[in-house]
Amino acid sequence: MRAMAVMTVVTAVAPMVGPVLGGVLHDLFGWRAVFVTMVGIGFALVLTYATFLPETNHLRDPAALRLRRMVGNYRVLWSTPVFAAHAGLLALQVSGMLIFISTSSFVLVDDLGLSPKAFGLAFGLVAFGIMGGATIARRMAGHWSPRRIVLTATTAGAVATTTMAIIALSGVSEVALIVGPMVIGSGSIGMSGPAARATALTPFPEMAGLASAVMGFSQIGGAALYSIGFNVLFEPSPKTMTTAIAVASVSACLVAWLVAGRGIQRTAAT
Repeated sequence: MRAMAVMTVVTAVAPMVGPVLGGVLHDLFGWRAVFVTMVGIGFALVLTYATFLPETNHLRDPAALRLRRMVGNYRVLWSTPVFAAHAGLLALQVSGMLIFISTSSFVLVDDLGLSPKAFGLAFGLVAFGIMGGATIARRMAGHWSPRRIVLTATTAGAVATTTMAIIALSGVSEVALIVGPMVIGSGSIGMSGPAARATALTPFPEMAGLASAVMGFSQIGGAALYSIGFNVLFEPSPKTMTTAIAVASVSACLVAWLVAGRGIQRTAAT
């Protein structure tokens, strides 16, 4: 779980540093330079992985890429309650975060009058919340059980985002009353994510790569569908954005308490 927490911290740096570097490249060389840089970084990463990272799976299955075996492996993953529950939990959390990522500029800048520079700072604070939550999870590993970490984090996120939504629905629209709870909400994602992922992948050492890929796809796919549904049904506003985030966060908390909590306990005991 500590390794997962470190990965979460590193991943959270991207949304903090990316917009700054992208803006510098845009100003110096034009918008095309951003995409050229991204392609160059992608090639450099592939070359580095191929050169310096050896295969770590010592239980490789030569038939893993055959259609029948792949379908069977997918069936095993989704029929395992621990995996399915945690995949759903993480997808719900990422759904709320994606709503903020895709609509916060319209709400905070267009509706609430935040300057672009101040918006960049606010966005960075939310990303910093993920780093803070992952750092807490790393320190708690070995002292708290994964079950306790996930339940504590999801509960804190649900309380913070629900409070945020209630305030917005009451007609009070202030930047601090959105960004503040979102920092706590993103922190809950950073804190619960490593424990949930580690627990979900534990039963599958023989196909850890597939399990990790399926979990990542389900997170992004579920969050994309949630965001599309939101944008089709609602116009971005403080009320609609905060409510959509709260619904996703509370749903993740309910999954943690009703399903994933018991699964974490059984896996930890095993």
